[in-house]
Amino acid sequence: MQEQTLTAGMLLDVAWRSDGREESWVGRVSRIDHAGIVGEPLASRMVAPSPGTPVRLTTAVGSWPTSVVSARADHVVFGRPGGVRLTNRRAGLRVRVRASAQWRPLPDGPVFAAFIEDLSLHGVRILSERVDGVGVGSTVIGIFAGHEGVGEVRSVQPHENHRLAHYGVQFRALPPGLERIVTDVVAQARRDPANWR
Repeated sequence: MQEQTLTAGMLLDVAWRSDGREESWVGRVSRIDHAGIVGEPLASRMVAPSPGTPVRLTTAVGSWPTSVVSARADHVVFGRPGGVRLTNRRAGLRVRVRASAQWRPLPDGPVFAAFIEDLSLHGVRILSERVDGVGVGSTVIGIFAGHEGVGEVRSVQPHENHRLAHYGVQFRALPPGLERIVTDVVAQARRDPANWR
């Protein structure tokens, strides 16, 4: 039997019984961490199940029983169900982010300024000075908010200003501090569908 995968970004339908009635909560998986599956409601004023409540999670790839770890108005944490692979790596969902950063080619390239154009949990697209010798497959260091992470260039696209280029970089290794920042920035930006790419 093929292992099913639940990923960040998936729609989440949660059902449970309360006082003999069927209740439901609809949201989206914002991230998966050590605490469990963190879901954000798709609409405000949705009534979430209480901590400890047995629930059934249903997504496009399957349905599993679990229970509520904690619940707040803006997010609910569900326990990790058995028999399913959990990952924060999502396919295709990117958000617009307008922020400055820095980067440098490995092993010992100079530091360049960069403008972050969009971001996901698995990569970033930046606008920066075109750097000779940096192309698809190059390993780079990204520097943001005092943290450094390692990435691999997956695309290079020209800009109308021939001295600039768009670089698509896939994350390869992020320290916990930078991973938390990326997760929080993506989650906050995703609350506004106008930011979705």
